Amino acid sequence: MIQQPAPRADDRPTRVTVAAVMLMVLGGLVSLVGLLFTVLGLLVGSVGEVPAELQDQLGNLSISSLGGLVVVLGLMLAGYGAAGLAGGIGALLRRGWGRGTGMIVGGIGAIFSMSGVFPTRGAEISAVISLALLAAFSYSAWALVSARAWFTPREGEAPPAPVEPPSAPVEPPSVPPESRPG
Repeated sequence: MIQQPAPRADDRPTRVTVAAVMLMVLGGLVSLVGLLFTVLGLLVGSVGEVPAELQDQLGNLSISSLGGLVVVLGLMLAGYGAAGLAGGIGALLRRGWGRGTGMIVGGIGAIFSMSGVFPTRGAEISAVISLALLAAFSYSAWALVSARAWFTPREGEAPPAPVEPPSAPVEPPSVPPESRPG
């Protein structure tokens, strides 16, 4: 019987790589949308008063309150996107927290993507986008759940080493000209 060698720690499953990249891309896009909402909310809050066209739809809500709601929504989106970005990076680095964050972000994203799968009349493109997001978030969550063994250190194997930032080159101290021999 031929024994297969144990997989090395560097042999990352392809599904983990794909899930992490999807989480990073989607997280970056959601963060940008959240930042855009935040800026728009700040601009809306400074308009002054509600336009007559929106008065019937908003009721007693002031324009500054509407701007505040848009800012809060934007900050929540930016935070969610940052969590997806961090989860993807952590999963690539074989960190348990990255796997957990990626599973949570993928699950929440899949749940919210389901809300747009059944379009109203004339909004078929939103159904297509929602289906694509549902597939991406669901795959990311599934891939990270199913790759538990890769994130768990094997017997006799040290846990992944911490990633240290590259150190800046150290320059030798300069010697003043008057103390040089000669």
